[in-house]
Amino acid sequence: MKFWPLLWGNLKRRKARTVFTLLSIMVAFILFSYLAAVRVAFSAGVDVAGADRLFTTHKTSIIQPLPASYQDQIAKVPGVVLVTHASWFGGIYQTPNNGFQGVFQGPIDPEGYLAMYPEFKVPEDQKRAWIEDREGVLVGTTTAARFGWKIGDRVPIQGTFWRKKDGSTIWEFNIRGIYTGAKGVGELPMDVGAPAVIAAIADATGTWITDLPASPERILAALAERPQAAGPRPAESLPEPAR
Repeated sequence: MKFWPLLWGNLKRRKARTVFTLLSIMVAFILFSYLAAVRVAFSAGVDVAGADRLFTTHKTSIIQPLPASYQDQIAKVPGVVLVTHASWFGGIYQTPNNGFQGVFQGPIDPEGYLAMYPEFKVPEDQKRAWIEDREGVLVGTTTAARFGWKIGDRVPIQGTFWRKKDGSTIWEFNIRGIYTGAKGVGELPMDVGAPAVIAAIADATGTWITDLPASPERILAALAERPQAAGPRPAESLPEPAR
């Protein structure tokens, strides 16, 4: 601390230089934050795609929806066996500063989405309750533990750009199920690499790993526990694409 008076005196000696130095540091941090967000937005589709899944977004932004007619067109492409969709909701829970917007929130096609992502593990009774409730949601174990949520809770979420028919922005959802699976699945961009790794392992071994890290020992244990080497699901076992 004995050098503090010298440092402080030097800062006050050239006030303009000090101001510009502080401004340059602030701009550097702002640019880093924005570029980090852009990097996640551009890479998220690749990270969650997996070995046999292709993730497609609008060229402008992940919040911009694609035309619904594209789903039928994509389904007709040779080699495509399943098509589903999800939209970005981006709601706020309690305050904008608790990081909830970093958790993936999206209206989806329930049956199609779970068929596309078999690494999501949902008990059948919770799955049915979720599908039958238009205000129902599934929540990941990480998010549920973080906010203290449990099945049956009704959670208010403030929409950032999606509004209700009456113009209000407060949406209330019923937690109908809590899914398990590989850490980070469905909760991008907080941990976006896990789904791609898990999908690649499943493609190579036919076994889905539901816990991380996916160490060699854990993979060998999962292979030993399965009743037979079934291999990856054949294309004919998947639901037929929409026509």
